Amino acid sequence: MKTFLALMALFLGAFALSGCSTPETRIAKQPELFNRLTPEQQQMIREGRIGMGFDQDMVKLALGDPDRVRE
Repeated sequence: MKTFLALMALFLGAFALSGCSTPETRIAKQPELFNRLTPEQQQMIREGRIGMGFDQDMVKLALGDPDRVRE
């Protein structure tokens, strides 16, 4: 029974982490946008940071899509 619970926990953990998006995976999906940026902006996005003057697409590259949107 302990083995079964451990395997289930491992499976659920792997499943939950497989959906996580990182700056590198987002950059790979939009290389043309990333290549237009300055080296400083590119470094900030790789680190998952944003800065003054970042537009919506740049913020999404760095941080990903929001969990929810409110108007």
